[in-house]
Amino acid sequence: MRKGIVFIIFMMCTFFVASQNNIRTEKDLDKLWSQYFKYNDFSAITDIISVFELEDQFRSEINFFLFNNKGSDKAKRLIELLKDVHFGVTDDNTRILTDYNIDGVSFHLLADEYCMPRIVEISNIVESKRSTFEMMKVKGAAIWSLENNCANHEEIYEHVESVNGCFSKPTQYTIDRLILHKN
Repeated sequence: MRKGIVFIIFMMCTFFVASQNNIRTEKDLDKLWSQYFKYNDFSAITDIISVFELEDQFRSEINFFLFNNKGSDKAKRLIELLKDVHFGVTDDNTRILTDYNIDGVSFHLLADEYCMPRIVEISNIVESKRSTFEMMKVKGAAIWSLENNCANHEEIYEHVESVNGCFSKPTQYTIDRLILHKN
């Protein structure tokens, strides 16, 4: 029985890449939640987690800006803002130092009255693309929905915990800190 469960988890983790390509909007997340609640289909939960594996466009835009604008006033302000929302930078101020998937975490922080204006200002400084903002919305919605459903449904929490190791380190860190609330 144990081998069967491990095999199922392995197969779910192996095929998450194919399913994540279909998740582009909050409606796609809603469909997955409906699939889970209607059929008790845990693969839908794994698909929701897979959203965090999509390219972190916001991190890329910030890193590109920092690297190309060293020493400028905008770069100095950006560095202040990044530190203020706990996204540190390297010693040479050219890359973000964080284990988070910044797309989702940033959008998740938009609900926070303190962080919201800072995230918006960061986005404006780096002239973030609309597609990045849309992906941030999807990742933020995935964080919010997983966090709330894990808090209210033990079986979802246990599933998220069991498949967490199948994902990248940034995804694991995001899940541990924001969804499973582990230090």
